[in-house]
Amino acid sequence: TVVDYYRYPESCARAASELGLRAVIGGRVHDAEPGNLADGKHSYSTAIGQASLKENAELITNWNGHDDGRIRCDWAPHAPDTCSDDLLREVKKLADAHGGNVHTHLSQLPAELHAVRERTGLTPPQLMDKLGLLNDRLIAAHCIHMDRCDIELCGKARMTVAHAPIGNAKGGRIAPIMELKEAGARIALCTDTFSGDLIEAMRWAISMQRINRQGNVLDARTVLDWGTREGAEAIGMGEGTIYPLMRRMQGDGLVKTYLEESSSGPPRKYYRLTDAGRAQLAQLEAYWQQLNLTLQTLGTTPCAE
Repeated sequence: TVVDYYRYPESCARAASELGLRAVIGGRVHDAEPGNLADGKHSYSTAIGQASLKENAELITNWNGHDDGRIRCDWAPHAPDTCSDDLLREVKKLADAHGGNVHTHLSQLPAELHAVRERTGLTPPQLMDKLGLLNDRLIAAHCIHMDRCDIELCGKARMTVAHAPIGNAKGGRIAPIMELKEAGARIALCTDTFSGDLIEAMRWAISMQRINRQGNVLDARTVLDWGTREGAEAIGMGEGTIYPLMRRMQGDGLVKTYLEESSSGPPRKYYRLTDAGRAQLAQLEAYWQQLNLTLQTLGTTPCAE
């Protein structure tokens, strides 16, 4: 499943449809003047805001529920500093009528905090809370620059943090993810365009929080949940975990479980293929190779590996 919101949303939806992906797509709703943002200034245009609302609305009209529900579309205000209060109020009304999630960037950069404070006297989470957008339907990327009050506010709202450890680290920043989790926020992982490799995002998530807390505070099972089940539950798309599959394969005699003692915590469970599992994998690999050869003779190639 892919969650993507930014430029060219209808092209993203079309690509997901053609590739057979399950996807949640949003627009990029904003009314800040892009040219002024490049100079560090925040000014707002009604025309820009209405155009971006229209684009997101057309996306929902044209693509929400497409391919028998495989593609879903949501509202996506870009960030509290690139959306005026009036625009965020409009998004709130439209999102309430539509359902689904609201996707945004939150407390990503010091410039965002400065702009929102200067405009409203509030922090970004406080502004979103005031406008009724800080709730369990909100999925907010980054959440880096938050004080204790912001963290507690987000936790109380049960919002979802789309944690981007690779992108954050490349900017020299570490989000207070453990603090947000402990406060009650849901944590899901995202790649933020820096990498399509969610497993690598899991590795970075562990490393960054161990640096942040100076200890072994995060384990592989937890970040696997963040990268699967928590994200799936946040967007309302089921359990999203490989554990039921592993249990079914165990029942079919294709995998066995092993426990390994750990000096840093409870015993760890591993799944390993049995001889029967390896034999079935070999059969699948042989089938794939034969399919590949057949398609090559027809002048085409498989769509996925």
